Amino acid sequence: MTAVLSCRSLSKSYDTGAGLVEAVKDIDLDIRKGEFTAIIGPSGSGKTTLLSMLGGLERPSSGEIFIEDEPISQRFRDLSDYRREEVGFVFQGYNLVSHFTAIENVILPMELAGVPRSERKGRATELLLSVGIPEERFGHRPLRLSGGEQQRVAIARALANTPPILFADEPTGNLDKKNADHVIDLLRQMANNTGLSVVVVTHNERIAGKANRVVSLNYGRVESDSANGTGGDEGGSQRSADTAH
Repeated sequence: MTAVLSCRSLSKSYDTGAGLVEAVKDIDLDIRKGEFTAIIGPSGSGKTTLLSMLGGLERPSSGEIFIEDEPISQRFRDLSDYRREEVGFVFQGYNLVSHFTAIENVILPMELAGVPRSERKGRATELLLSVGIPEERFGHRPLRLSGGEQQRVAIARALANTPPILFADEPTGNLDKKNADHVIDLLRQMANNTGLSVVVVTHNERIAGKANRVVSLNYGRVESDSANGTGGDEGGSQRSADTAH
């Protein structure tokens, strides 16, 4: 099966002034349609750096990222085009616009992408309902929503432009266990039911246990990559990573 997203020999180094720090080193990874992948590892293992490169927030120092076997550096003139067309992002801190209502937050990326005005509200309504936000909460600003509701709005916003891939960086870090489970279950259902590829960075092994696949990083390298038998439908073949690193 062709990968929706893949990377080859992906590396990222930072010059700290005191020397070069290799945050990510020669990573090969394939993400297939409908996969719910958890990326785990200790602090400083390169999880967020890898996610930032795969999502087009940072450029790699070397290596290449591919969308359906085509390098994104050739397919897109700018990384902002890649982010707008191919990926959605969910962050630990929600990152909602505080003076916008829930539905306005979901409509915003559609406005930026040039979606016709006549389509925006209907799609935003559909997305908010799909993530469990009732209509009576649509007009509330973020501070009037619970943490779990804010993260659900953030997921709806990330899906506003129907990206094939959703990246989530510690999306349950600010939530209690009940809300954390609801958010992860929602992401898993979306992957299993709609074919959305979901990649979640987490330090929480209980959360990772809900994924179809778990990729473990250590010192910037892939330590293991395997199907997770407890993560529900394993959806598609799983490629074991090269663990010779």
